[in-house]
Amino acid sequence: MILRVPQLPGLLIAGIALTVAPAVAQTQGTFSTTQQPSPYAGKVVEERIAQVNDEVISKSDYERAEQEMEQEARQQNWTQQQIYEQRRDLLRSLIDRQLLLSKGKELGVTGDTDLVKRLDQIRQENHLNSMEDLQKAVEEQGISYEDFRQQIRENIITQQVISQEVGPHISVSQSEVESYYNAHKQEFQ
Repeated sequence: MILRVPQLPGLLIAGIALTVAPAVAQTQGTFSTTQQPSPYAGKVVEERIAQVNDEVISKSDYERAEQEMEQEARQQNWTQQQIYEQRRDLLRSLIDRQLLLSKGKELGVTGDTDLVKRLDQIRQENHLNSMEDLQKAVEEQGISYEDFRQQIRENIITQQVISQEVGPHISVSQSEVESYYNAHKQEFQ
Protein backbone atom coordinates (compact mmCIF):
# COMPACT_ATOMS: atom_id res chain seq x y z
CA MET A 1 0.00 0.00 0.00
CA ILE A 2 1.35 3.39 -0.93
CA LEU A 3 0.42 6.45 1.06
CA ARG A 4 -0.13 9.51 -0.98
CA VAL A 5 0.29 12.98 0.32
CA PRO A 6 -2.22 15.28 -1.30
CA GLN A 7 -0.66 18.18 -3.18
CA LEU A 8 -1.54 21.55 -1.76
CA PRO A 9 -2.68 23.92 -4.43
CA GLY A 10 -0.10 26.55 -5.31
CA LEU A 11 -2.42 29.40 -4.35
CA LEU A 12 -2.91 28.01 -0.84
CA ILE A 13 0.84 27.80 -0.32
CA ALA A 14 1.30 31.32 -1.68
CA GLY A 15 -1.45 32.57 0.67
CA ILE A 16 0.24 31.04 3.69
CA ALA A 17 3.56 32.57 2.64
CA LEU A 18 1.99 36.01 2.25
CA THR A 19 0.31 35.75 5.65
CA VAL A 20 3.41 34.57 7.53
CA ALA A 21 6.00 36.69 5.72
CA PRO A 22 4.91 40.11 7.10
CA ALA A 23 4.82 38.76 10.66
CA VAL A 24 8.28 37.25 10.31
CA ALA A 25 9.62 40.41 8.69
CA GLN A 26 8.05 42.56 11.40
CA THR A 27 9.53 40.38 14.15
CA GLN A 28 12.95 40.35 12.52
CA GLY A 29 12.82 44.09 11.99
CA THR A 30 12.09 44.70 15.67
CA PHE A 31 15.09 42.69 16.78
CA SER A 32 17.51 44.00 14.19
CA THR A 33 16.85 47.73 14.56
CA THR A 34 16.52 48.35 18.29
CA GLN A 35 16.59 46.11 21.33
CA GLN A 36 13.71 47.07 23.59
CA PRO A 37 14.27 46.14 27.24
CA SER A 38 11.75 43.60 28.35
CA PRO A 39 9.44 44.72 31.14
CA TYR A 40 9.96 41.24 32.59
CA ALA A 41 13.74 41.30 32.50
CA GLY A 42 15.08 40.88 35.97
CA LYS A 43 18.33 41.52 37.72
CA VAL A 44 20.26 38.57 39.08
CA VAL A 45 20.12 38.95 42.83
CA GLU A 46 21.86 35.75 43.84
CA GLU A 47 24.08 33.48 41.80
CA ARG A 48 23.54 29.73 42.16
CA ILE A 49 26.54 27.54 42.74
CA ALA A 50 24.74 24.25 43.34
CA GLN A 51 21.27 22.88 43.84
CA VAL A 52 20.65 20.05 46.27
CA ASN A 53 17.18 18.58 45.96
CA ASP A 54 14.90 21.61 46.39
CA GLU A 55 17.49 23.85 48.08
CA VAL A 56 20.01 26.16 46.46
CA ILE A 57 23.57 26.85 47.56
CA SER A 58 24.23 30.42 46.54
CA LYS A 59 27.45 32.29 45.93
CA SER A 60 26.91 34.28 49.12
CA ASP A 61 26.48 30.99 51.08
CA TYR A 62 29.79 29.83 49.66
CA GLU A 63 31.52 33.12 50.42
CA ARG A 64 30.15 33.12 53.99
CA ALA A 65 31.43 29.57 54.53
CA GLU A 66 34.79 30.56 53.06
CA GLN A 67 35.06 33.52 55.46
CA GLU A 68 34.19 31.28 58.42
CA MET A 69 36.80 28.76 57.30
CA GLU A 70 39.45 31.48 56.99
CA GLN A 71 38.57 32.82 60.44
CA GLU A 72 38.88 29.32 61.91
CA ALA A 73 42.20 28.89 60.09
CA ARG A 74 43.56 32.07 61.70
CA GLN A 75 42.33 31.06 65.15
CA GLN A 76 43.82 27.58 64.94
CA ASN A 77 46.98 28.54 63.02
CA TRP A 78 46.40 26.19 60.10
CA THR A 79 49.18 25.56 57.64
CA GLN A 80 48.82 26.64 54.01
CA GLN A 81 48.29 22.98 53.10
CA GLN A 82 45.39 22.67 55.56
CA ILE A 83 43.81 25.87 54.22
CA TYR A 84 44.20 24.63 50.65
CA GLU A 85 42.57 21.28 51.49
CA GLN A 86 39.68 22.90 53.34
CA ARG A 87 39.06 25.38 50.52
CA ARG A 88 39.18 22.55 47.96
CA ASP A 89 36.54 20.59 49.89
CA LEU A 90 34.37 23.57 50.87
CA LEU A 91 31.67 23.15 48.21
CA ARG A 92 31.49 19.41 48.88
CA SER A 93 31.02 20.17 52.59
CA LEU A 94 28.20 22.60 51.81
CA ILE A 95 26.52 20.00 49.61
CA ASP A 96 26.91 17.29 52.28
CA ARG A 97 25.44 19.65 54.88
CA GLN A 98 22.47 20.43 52.62
CA LEU A 99 21.88 16.72 52.02
CA LEU A 100 21.82 16.14 55.79
CA LEU A 101 19.41 19.05 56.27
CA SER A 102 17.14 17.66 53.54
CA LYS A 103 17.18 14.27 55.24
CA GLY A 104 16.38 15.99 58.54
CA LYS A 105 13.40 17.68 56.94
CA GLU A 106 12.30 14.31 55.55
CA LEU A 107 12.61 12.72 59.01
CA GLY A 108 10.81 15.62 60.69
CA VAL A 109 13.85 16.69 62.74
CA THR A 110 13.51 20.35 63.71
CA GLY A 111 16.03 20.74 66.53
CA ASP A 112 13.87 23.37 68.24
CA THR A 113 14.10 22.07 71.82
CA ASP A 114 17.81 21.35 71.51
CA LEU A 115 18.32 24.83 70.06
CA VAL A 116 17.00 26.48 73.22
CA LYS A 117 19.18 24.22 75.37
CA ARG A 118 22.27 24.91 73.26
CA LEU A 119 21.73 28.68 73.29
CA ASP A 120 21.36 28.59 77.07
CA GLN A 121 24.54 26.51 77.33
CA ILE A 122 26.43 29.06 75.20
CA ARG A 123 25.03 31.87 77.38
CA GLN A 124 26.27 30.13 80.54
CA GLU A 125 29.69 29.31 79.05
CA ASN A 126 30.18 33.00 78.25
CA HIS A 127 28.94 34.12 81.70
CA LEU A 128 26.03 36.12 80.30
CA ASN A 129 23.00 36.92 82.46
CA SER A 130 20.24 36.67 79.84
CA MET A 131 19.47 35.64 76.29
CA GLU A 132 19.32 39.34 75.39
CA ASP A 133 22.93 39.65 76.56
CA LEU A 134 23.81 36.70 74.33
CA GLN A 135 22.09 38.38 71.40
CA LYS A 136 24.01 41.62 72.03
CA ALA A 137 27.31 39.72 72.30
CA VAL A 138 26.66 37.93 69.01
CA GLU A 139 25.71 41.14 67.22
CA GLU A 140 28.80 42.92 68.60
CA GLN A 141 30.87 40.36 66.71
CA GLY A 142 29.17 41.47 63.49
CA ILE A 143 26.96 38.40 63.18
CA SER A 144 23.21 38.50 62.76
CA TYR A 145 21.55 36.81 65.73
CA GLU A 146 19.09 35.04 63.41
CA ASP A 147 21.98 33.69 61.32
CA PHE A 148 23.68 32.55 64.53
CA ARG A 149 20.52 30.73 65.67
CA GLN A 150 20.02 29.21 62.22
CA GLN A 151 23.58 27.92 62.11
CA ILE A 152 23.20 26.29 65.53
CA ARG A 153 19.84 24.78 64.48
CA GLU A 154 21.43 23.34 61.33
CA ASN A 155 24.30 21.87 63.36
CA ILE A 156 21.80 20.22 65.70
CA ILE A 157 19.76 18.82 62.80
CA THR A 158 22.84 17.40 61.04
CA GLN A 159 24.07 15.80 64.29
CA GLN A 160 20.66 14.24 64.94
CA VAL A 161 20.38 12.91 61.39
CA ILE A 162 23.84 11.38 61.59
CA SER A 163 23.10 9.79 64.96
CA GLN A 164 19.76 8.39 63.72
CA GLU A 165 20.87 7.24 60.28
CA VAL A 166 24.53 6.32 60.75
CA GLY A 167 24.91 5.54 64.45
CA PRO A 168 22.86 2.32 64.51
CA HIS A 169 24.96 0.87 61.68
CA ILE A 170 28.30 1.33 63.42
CA SER A 171 29.66 -1.43 65.57
CA VAL A 172 33.02 -1.22 67.27
CA SER A 173 34.34 -4.21 69.17
CA GLN A 174 35.94 -3.94 72.60
CA SER A 175 39.28 -5.07 71.15
CA GLU A 176 39.19 -2.25 68.57
CA VAL A 177 38.53 0.29 71.34
CA GLU A 178 41.41 -1.05 73.40
CA SER A 179 43.84 -1.09 70.50
CA TYR A 180 42.94 2.50 69.59
CA TYR A 181 43.37 3.58 73.20
CA ASN A 182 46.74 1.88 73.47
CA ALA A 183 47.93 3.49 70.24
CA HIS A 184 46.82 6.98 71.37
CA LYS A 185 47.47 6.98 75.13
CA GLN A 186 49.24 10.34 74.99
CA GLU A 187 46.08 12.03 73.70
CA PHE A 188 43.99 10.78 76.62
CA GLN A 189 46.18 12.20 79.41
